[in-house]
Amino acid sequence: MGHENVDLDLFKGTYADFLKWANAKAPTPVTPPPVQPQPAPVQPPTPQPQPPTPQPVTPPVLGNFIKYTVKKDDTLGGISLKYHTTVDAIMAANPQITNRNIIGLGWVLKIPAA
Repeated sequence: MGHENVDLDLFKGTYADFLKWANAKAPTPVTPPPVQPQPAPVQPPTPQPQPPTPQPVTPPVLGNFIKYTVKKDDTLGGISLKYHTTVDAIMAANPQITNRNIIGLGWVLKIPAA
């Protein structure tokens, strides 16, 4: 039997010795051009839903009113006692109040003068 599947080619020496023996030059490696970074695509900002702008309600001015700005811990009951009126009278003069248990800090209320 022969050695049909055996590669018997062998060079004893360095790569430089081989190139000298073959009278050849080492191939010049092909350097690909540098990859230019691409800017990230600019995504337009996602529009955020805006709360509806409250429309100012101007109740008719009937009689004399006192302008009062709601402070921390105020209640309609407390304000009505302070100004000798009723919660219902304050609510009637201020249509922005839709729940007698909820008033907002900083709201400007019309208080019916006694």
